[in-house]
Amino acid sequence: MKQIIILSFIAGLFLTTSCSKEDLNERDLVNKWHLIEALADPGDGRGVFQKVESDAIIEFFDGNTVRYSNSFCAEGNSVNTGIYSSIENKIYPDCNQDLPLSYKIESNRLIIYYNCIEGCAEKFELVK
Repeated sequence: MKQIIILSFIAGLFLTTSCSKEDLNERDLVNKWHLIEALADPGDGRGVFQKVESDAIIEFFDGNTVRYSNSFCAEGNSVNTGIYSSIENKIYPDCNQDLPLSYKIESNRLIIYYNCIEGCAEKFELVK
């Protein structure tokens, strides 16, 4: 019986370590990310991410600060800095808007959701 428990433990340990694909998670957020896709829904809910050619980089720093080479804010504001909360998964741009931006890491991509009437978001990949 003792051998079965030990073998089960070893098999479980092997399976959990051998199946991981080095998926990115919240700890990987503090990095540089490159814009690769954008979503701008026309209002009917059928919008999909489209590839973009861009040099835009967003960088998350220790100390909960973030800098984006594009602007976080609409209406011609060129604000590209802010703070983020990895607990809330929110970015608070320095442009005095009341609504924070949401983000998540999914399938090794960072997705930032903007506050649009129609859906709009940007997808980033980790800069290596």
